[in-house]
Amino acid sequence: MSGTVGGGAVEAFVKKEAGEALKEEKPRLSEHRLVMSETGMYCGGKMTFFIEVYPPKSTIYIFGAGHVGKATARLAEFLGAPAVVIDDRPEYAEAKLYPNAAVICEAYDFVFDKLNITARDYVVIVTRCHAHDEICLEKSMETPACYIGVIGSKTKIKTLFGHLNKRGVKVQSDPRVYAPI
Repeated sequence: MSGTVGGGAVEAFVKKEAGEALKEEKPRLSEHRLVMSETGMYCGGKMTFFIEVYPPKSTIYIFGAGHVGKATARLAEFLGAPAVVIDDRPEYAEAKLYPNAAVICEAYDFVFDKLNITARDYVVIVTRCHAHDEICLEKSMETPACYIGVIGSKTKIKTLFGHLNKRGVKVQSDPRVYAPI
């Protein structure tokens, strides 16, 4: 918070409502009558506040730091979207290669426990190996991400989906999954 709206009871009410608006990610109009029964004030009249909400930007989680991952990170930068690049190879997951993105070097099996993927975030799966893509797809589907894209040919995608279906993961029925990306 920056500044004040006069302090006192009305400011406390507006702060509380602003916190609720942030959680809901919806703007709101807040009106307070300056009477003893509502605000503990004798002033009379009323104060009206418009609470605007600017939700955080969507983050693009890029699994795979090869040439496609690198191009995707550049696109995220161009769009002004925060990006996180994940790869299990230290020589690819180097911060100096991605000056405007967060970089994580971690095995795909375990990295999801360290990520905070939200319902406004995007997942892009472009690893170097079909087995890694499969792990990332399955783990991504356990997140609330709004978009999950997987690179691959029709044959690769069919095989990938088949493996996951055998394990009870219903990829085709998840509207967030785009494959091929």
